[in-house]
Amino acid sequence: MKKNKGIIVTGGKLKAENITIGKKAKIEQIIESKEGKKAKVKESSSMEDLLIDDMKKLISNGELNKVIEQLLVHFQENKNKEGLNAIIMHSASLTQLEMRENLGVITHEQEKTDRARITNSILQLIDKLEGK
Repeated sequence: MKKNKGIIVTGGKLKAENITIGKKAKIEQIIESKEGKKAKVKESSSMEDLLIDDMKKLISNGELNKVIEQLLVHFQENKNKEGLNAIIMHSASLTQLEMRENLGVITHEQEKTDRARITNSILQLIDKLEGK
């Protein structure tokens, strides 16, 4: 059986969390003019590059949990034990931080410092993906 190397969109919306892709899938952005002519806007880039951009955007919006979910899936699919272990540790750290914050046993400044440390570590993991 041949593996799908294309793109499958579920849930009706084209968002990173509901897209399944093949490892070497490419995507092109095409626009259609008023006259009905189609033009390529952007050279095709790998889906991995687009997902990296999406993860960085999510981080800038403070959505670390979504980034962690995407990285967990990525490292599992690519059988990257080192990356998987690292993101599991960061997920655990973030969960503990959120529990301490909810319980009120951590100062606001300490919470900001710890969240920045976790965010920086996750960005370093993403940078390693870019450097492949």
